[in-house]
This record gives sequence, structure tokens and C-alpha cells, in this order.
Amino acid sequence: MKTVAFYISDYGFGHASRSIAIIRELSQQYGEDLRMIICNSFAMDFLKESLTSYNVEFRKVNTDVGYVLQNNSMKPDANEINHQYQAFMNDWEETLRVEKGFLKQNHVDLVISDISPLPFIPAKELNIPSIGVSNFTWYTAYKD
Repeated sequence: MKTVAFYISDYGFGHASRSIAIIRELSQQYGEDLRMIICNSFAMDFLKESLTSYNVEFRKVNTDVGYVLQNNSMKPDANEINHQYQAFMNDWEETLRVEKGFLKQNHVDLVISDISPLPFIPAKELNIPSIGVSNFTWYTAYKD
């Protein structure tokens, strides 16, 4: 049996929706030969409801900083984004240590991320292959 840790960005439901389709397909293709652990916090209820008939596990973990908009606007709130980013990064080294322990303890064979940055450094340190899935780059979202 192979173990996959599937990290899903905490930014909205789009990442979760796309990931659900991938998780369903992988589960159907590999069945009982695949152990899949879903890592997310924001869309956890949606993920659980959407994957009830699939053999997956869920792990609640903050995977990244979401995109914050100004009140009643589609413009980003740069101050709030920076504030949340700094708070997230204050614990970055400890967070990476925890993730490395999680990957090691669960004998993870593959990391898939849509597109949380969280698992890539620990996966690399443990020589676990990793795949990033996205339909845009964070550069385009945050460049301004």
C-alpha cells in the first residue's frame, strides 16, 4: 500500500473542488492499494461531505494564508494579507518540523499539493516525491 498526503490550500473552495476530482479519480484507480490523507482546515467540512464514500483520512492543518479582500470590494487587503503572512511565518520553522514528523510517521510515499507551500520543504528533506497542482501562480495573485 502506498500513502499519499494531499495538501489543499486554505484559500477558498476552488482548490478543494479541483482536489476532490483528483482524489476521487486516484481512489477509483488504486482503491485499497492507496492510503490518502487529506490535509486542510478551511474547507474540511466540504471535503468530508464530498468524499464520504471514499476511503480517505482527514487531517486538520493550516496549509497557508488565504487571499484577503477589502470590505465590499474585489481588491486585495494588502495590510491584512501581510499581517496574516507574518503570523504564519513566525512559526514557519516549527511548522516545517511538525510536517516533516507527520510525513515520516505516516510513511508518506508521495505528496500532492494544490498549491500549499507547506509540504514541499519537508518532502524534499525526506526525499519524498512531490507534485504541485494549480491553475494559476501566486505571483499573479499577489504581484500588486
